[in-house]
Amino acid sequence: ERREEVLATVNRMEGMAGDSMNFARLAPDIEAVERYLYDQMQRLNITSAQEKAWNSFAQAIMNQITTHINIMNTMRKAMNENPMDRTEQHLTTMEAVVKQRRALFQDFRTLHEQLTSVQKPMAERLYAEFQ
Repeated sequence: ERREEVLATVNRMEGMAGDSMNFARLAPDIEAVERYLYDQMQRLNITSAQEKAWNSFAQAIMNQITTHINIMNTMRKAMNENPMDRTEQHLTTMEAVVKQRRALFQDFRTLHEQLTSVQKPMAERLYAEFQ
């Protein structure tokens, strides 16, 4: 049930990104994602030796959410621009997505290499939720 709540939060955050929202309105939702990631860390039984890799992975997830919100804002603003500027904005946002996905994958790979065979399947499911 927590997973569905977080996915709904992420979708809501992305959907609201075009509004004239400020960070204060997003903070409770971001905190929900952070709580979910903390719960997942506990469920995975992340050891102190794995904690640095976990923290990098969790931060990459948060960065990806922020990137998606920023992209939604940029694309909504670009809708009113001329086709050349709109295309330029679209290409720039696509590059940002690729960059963020690469970072998330690298951080997941580093974490994955440190996990036990018991931890890996759960971590893989978590990664799939946010990629």
